[in-house]
Amino acid sequence: MSYQQHPVHRLWVAAGSPAPIECDGTAIAPRAMAPGVCAVTGGPGEYLYEQAFSANFTLPRNASTAFRHGHGSTAQSRRTAKPQKCLSAAAVWSSKAIVLRCATWILEPAEDGDRLTFHPSYRVPKDPEKAATWRSAWGDADPSRWLSWLLQPRPVGTVAAIPKYGIEHGGEQNFHRTYRPGHVPPDPLLKLQSKHVAVYAQPSTRAGVLALQVDSDVVIEVDTARWRPAHALALALARRLRELDVPAPAVSRALQARVLEHHYPAAAHAALASTLFRLGDLPRHPFWSLFSGGIHV
Repeated sequence: MSYQQHPVHRLWVAAGSPAPIECDGTAIAPRAMAPGVCAVTGGPGEYLYEQAFSANFTLPRNASTAFRHGHGSTAQSRRTAKPQKCLSAAAVWSSKAIVLRCATWILEPAEDGDRLTFHPSYRVPKDPEKAATWRSAWGDADPSRWLSWLLQPRPVGTVAAIPKYGIEHGGEQNFHRTYRPGHVPPDPLLKLQSKHVAVYAQPSTRAGVLALQVDSDVVIEVDTARWRPAHALALALARRLRELDVPAPAVSRALQARVLEHHYPAAAHAALASTLFRLGDLPRHPFWSLFSGGIHV
């Protein structure tokens, strides 16, 4: 693919082609050197590798995916005449943009260009003050609709990612503190326990099938046409279990583990078994853990 078609470049353009910045908003300036080839996108590179990634950042088994142009990524420094690996503005921005490690995002081709959207998956905080802050960032985006949003039919070329580790460490709750298109936070989020996602994410090759990038090294193929009916069945099961006096936490555990604690009514066990049978092999699919975690009861 051309560098303009690379997911990282497309992400950058969809975000407004912003100048790379640190998490606190400090500008990252290009280094004085002759332009080279970006190790990530293959486009023009005017930044050094060290401006985006730390020296100990390495995932050898996925290096060919993240740095597919690494063989041609050296640039000649005007000061030292020493060849150095280089990156494009898009690659530096995507590696530094903490917003891409905070919440699920989808880059979807549209008639007027790519559209980048985010959606929360965790529940709204119970604390009123925290909930108000959460709403200031997410508006009417309801976590209970996360699966419906994720499983919409989308065209070839869609890029989808779940920064699971970052979400688990408070990414969604701190979304309001991230730099993103049209938003400059007064109290920027400087650090988040998370993993790089954008540099690995790949476009789908079939309409309606997501190549879902989860954190840095797991790609899950999700055929949305199969999972939408499963979503309806799982929601119906969750409602039925609640009607049978199974507490919400136990319902969530049952969906995740595909087993209900023995002391609940026989009708509840029968409902779970019946639904699992109707779902066929989907409960054994790698997506099941994420899918079942998105059923809010």
